[in-house]
Amino acid sequence: MKTRREKVGRDSSRFGRPEVMKLETVGVTEIRDVTLEEATRHIDRYLAKNPGTHYVGELVERLGLEPRIAFAAARKLIDKGRARLGRE
Repeated sequence: MKTRREKVGRDSSRFGRPEVMKLETVGVTEIRDVTLEEATRHIDRYLAKNPGTHYVGELVERLGLEPRIAFAAARKLIDKGRARLGRE
C-alpha cells in the first residue's frame, strides 16, 4: 500500500504532457460533401499516385471524405479489383 501512496504523491504536473503535445500537432480535417461515385474516383486516383498500403482513415483525412462514404467507396474498389484488402 505504501508504494501506491508514493506514486500518488508525486508531482502530477508531468502527467498528460505527451497528450497535450499530440493535441498541438493535430490538424483540422475539412470534410467535403461528395457522392459515392466521386469518392470512388478520388480514392482510385489517390491509390494510383500513392502505391502501397493505406488505411481508409488515412484516405478520409487526406482526401477530406466523410468516413461512411470513404468505407463504401473502398469496398466498391475492392469488389471491382481496383484495390485489395491487405493484412500485414
